[in-house]
Amino acid sequence: MRFESRPRRTPFRTGAGAARGSAPTGLGRGGRAVTRGVLALVLFGLAADARAEETSVDERAATQSVSHRILGIQASIGVRGTRLASVGFAPFSTDDGFVQASLALAYRAVHTPNLDLSAGIEWDYGLASGSARGSRTALEVHELGAALSGRVPLSSRFAAFARLTPGAARVEARVTDASALSNGRYVNAALTQARWLPSATASLGLAFRMLSVSRSESAPVFDYWLMADVGYHYSPSYALELRSDGPPAADRSVQPLALGDLSLRGGFARLGLALTF
Repeated sequence: MRFESRPRRTPFRTGAGAARGSAPTGLGRGGRAVTRGVLALVLFGLAADARAEETSVDERAATQSVSHRILGIQASIGVRGTRLASVGFAPFSTDDGFVQASLALAYRAVHTPNLDLSAGIEWDYGLASGSARGSRTALEVHELGAALSGRVPLSSRFAAFARLTPGAARVEARVTDASALSNGRYVNAALTQARWLPSATASLGLAFRMLSVSRSESAPVFDYWLMADVGYHYSPSYALELRSDGPPAADRSVQPLALGDLSLRGGFARLGLALTF
């Protein structure tokens, strides 16, 4: 009984147990190492996929911008305020301010990463009214010019631009002459003068892209811009001499009305919205 007792087998079982225990411990470490390797490969693959996705996004954005630049059309609307310090303008305004609405349509003829050159047409319209010696006055100006502009991108949303617009202006001054209204037949009698003049504007400004809209990746991108510029407007001065545009009264002679020199030149500021596609 003592010879077959278990004390002699206990070390063997203990050693065997230790051997059997050490194997799982080694396999556990190996498994963790393999797990780490697999996890590293997975993470590397995910990172590669993410980089590929970013590249595809950039490529799609580049393709999208290319489809946008193929059209290269810009339409804009704005309000321009000019200070006219002219003697001839005084009967038509009390604060020397002349406000005009601006409409422009341009095509981008040259495009590089650092510069865009555009050419188009611009129409400006303004109307000022007042009174002089009990008579109503009005000054109406139509300007049509060739808009030449260059734009330099400053960031993804900001761009600086310069604009030069040579053209022509039709200026019509009108004064309702109360002294010519001898009876009811001459209620529309007025003193007028209309002139065509050369004109030009030059300005510098800043554009801010507020929004970009596109229906699909291959469709044109519609960019909405807020634009502000300041510059100088030039037009030669001339003498205002208004004459009657109605039939003369039988009992009186309406003399031309001299209002001095009118000069439509001065510094201006303009604020507008533009759409490019």
